[in-house]
Order: sequence, then C-alpha cells, then structure tokens
Amino acid sequence: MAPDFAAMCTKSAENLAAMQKEWLETLEHARRGWSAWLDAEAKLGSDFATKAAAAKAAPDAAAAYQEWMTRRMELLSKQWHSAVEDGQKLMNAFTKITGNGRGLGGS
Repeated sequence: MAPDFAAMCTKSAENLAAMQKEWLETLEHARRGWSAWLDAEAKLGSDFATKAAAAKAAPDAAAAYQEWMTRRMELLSKQWHSAVEDGQKLMNAFTKITGNGRGLGGS
C-alpha cells in the first residue's frame, strides 16, 4: 500500500506543478498583452497629438480626431476580446489548481 501512496503523492505533486506552471504562463501572457496594449495606446495618442498640432484648419483637426477615435475603438475591441480570452484561461487554470477541474486526481 505504501508504494502506491507514494506514487499517488508524486503524481499529484507533478500535476500540481504542471498546473501552476500553466497558470503562471497564462498570467505572463496576459501581462504581455496588457503591456502591448498600453504601448499601442501611447503611440496612438502621440500620433493624434502630432496630427492635431499640425492641423491648419478645423477640418484637419476633425479628421485627425476621427482617425484617432476609429483606431482607438479598434484597439479597445481587440483588447476586450483578448481580456475575455485571458480571463477564461486563468479561470480554467485556477479551476484545475483548486481541484474542481479534477486535475490533481490525475485526470
């Protein structure tokens, strides 16, 4: 009985380590995504400021603003989609770690 118990404990520890690694990798992926989004927001704002400052008339400023808003909405849409996916991945990994996904039992 003891060797089976030791093997079961070893397998459970290996499964837990693998699930923790998956969770940390998912967190790192989400962090990189947020960092890239912040960089894109900063560049977008900088581009808008440059175009708005260079505008010689109201229509030029309005066109710069319209372009900025369009690109910003696209960026926010992509970020929202990515955030939902990352949240689902984190919840799946967390569920495995807590045992509700039956990950520790070997399945």
